[in-house]
Amino acid sequence: NPFFVMDATVDILTKDLTPTAPPMHALNLQINFFIKDANGAVFSETSIEAKGVGQNETKAYMNALQNINTSSGQCKAMVDRGKEKILEFYNSQCDFIISKAKALQKQGNDREAIKVLKSVPPVSKECYDMCMELLATIEHVEEPVVQKDTVVIIVNTPTPAAGTGAGNTPAGAAAPAAGVAATTPTPAPVQASPLLVGDVVLAQYDDEDDFYHKRYLPSKVQTVPSEVTKWQTQLISLTNETPDDSWTTDILTKWHKASSTELRDGTVVIYTDYEPEATSIWYPGVVVMTDELFKGIVSIKGRWGSIHKVEVSKIAIVDAPILRAP
Repeated sequence: NPFFVMDATVDILTKDLTPTAPPMHALNLQINFFIKDANGAVFSETSIEAKGVGQNETKAYMNALQNINTSSGQCKAMVDRGKEKILEFYNSQCDFIISKAKALQKQGNDREAIKVLKSVPPVSKECYDMCMELLATIEHVEEPVVQKDTVVIIVNTPTPAAGTGAGNTPAGAAAPAAGVAATTPTPAPVQASPLLVGDVVLAQYDDEDDFYHKRYLPSKVQTVPSEVTKWQTQLISLTNETPDDSWTTDILTKWHKASSTELRDGTVVIYTDYEPEATSIWYPGVVVMTDELFKGIVSIKGRWGSIHKVEVSKIAIVDAPILRAP
């Protein structure tokens, strides 16, 4: 929706280790849900406490979020309040909505114009009818097909053989083979890995396949992948976290700071909560709204599947391997 988002923030209320063998991480979280407009004005909100236990802090965090009952009366009441405010918006701002769609159409951005017009719910009958009349005058635009891959592909792809024209790949930069689509997280390379001991990469250590639950830690290569290691790489985290397992195949080897001109709806990115530095933890996400790009801000569907407003300076684009969203 080009006008509204559902957002969430999480506060850690308590953090403990259980007196068990082995000790487990126990978290008590407060999850704050918001329904906001594109300018950040809150239409409805509520807070829910949730507890989680896991072998590490990340798994405890995930366990707590999985325990949230989104069908509870508290959540339904928040959504109902938000719906009332949103309906008031559409009933009172119909002229603005139609003007925005016409402006986008004049700019040649028919896809965004269609998105704006289709956002009006049928229950707002008068505005809906006017939007459908305008929609009928706009040529239909096919939505781009998004592959339903939920894994990082071509991890630690070997350097192409001589004569392919791709032999100049820098050390530490995985070179995806031409024409290769999605693979399993543990491909079977046929040559030595291009990674070198000491290379700094971004590594995802947790046993997690969900794109929106992943996080990448800056790490230094200790043992390069090979047939002997079953194509896993041994790393040491450069953060203050010590992963349970130092071996992984889920590695990002090359990335660059994003520029405003590269960011548009559907762009797959990684982002961090603070200004990037050597120890920053990165999260994968997809740009879903660029209305505030002129302010240096975009909306990203990222951590835990929530929408986050992120400054462009905190966003990067992965060059290798190819990062795909669901």
